Amino acid sequence: GKCLNELILHGETTYSARNVRGKRTRVGKIRTPICTYLKKINRIEDKQASEVATSQKIPHQITLELTPKNSKAWSKVQGMSQNPRVRFKVTANRTLESVFKYLDKKWKPQRVRLKESLGAREELEEELICYLHPSCKITPVKLIPQEQQKVDVTFTSYRENILPTLQKSKKNKTVKESEKSTEDKDKPKGENIDEHGKMNPDPAELFSTSNFKED
Repeated sequence: GKCLNELILHGETTYSARNVRGKRTRVGKIRTPICTYLKKINRIEDKQASEVATSQKIPHQITLELTPKNSKAWSKVQGMSQNPRVRFKVTANRTLESVFKYLDKKWKPQRVRLKESLGAREELEEELICYLHPSCKITPVKLIPQEQQKVDVTFTSYRENILPTLQKSKKNKTVKESEKSTEDKDKPKGENIDEHGKMNPDPAELFSTSNFKED
């Protein structure tokens, strides 16, 4: 019972496990799990969705496109039966070095591949060089860590912050309802009075059965 009260009131409690002989073997801590309903009861707004919408995060995938710089580069890649225009979809943690190594291996001439398969080595006369497109702009990236907000869903916090507000709103609602009922009670009943101040008969009495003569 004590641990349960601590868990409800303060949001965490400690426990100690004992073996068959009664010796303490382990001491642990349990915290109140945070769920959607506890957030609603304590009126805690879920700011995660708004932060995702407003903050600029690193995209999951980045499109990398390579085109030949001149006709010589185009003919060299085309001569190896490869497409000179290459488009990659890579993750944000993928480095450009790994992409260049992949292209260097893919665009290696067949003669060099054959020699490497036989155990011989041949130095390439030309190396793969990539340039930025003139329309590309390089800007430094600044990463700002986001502090995680502490969420308090304990009953103590609810009793100190939420419960007084609910009681106040309920009291105001009761006062308004009592004032409205008093006004309705003191309000005079409407009577059928014409513009000359004379009492008009009730329409129900005009059409009562007593006003009609029996044939």
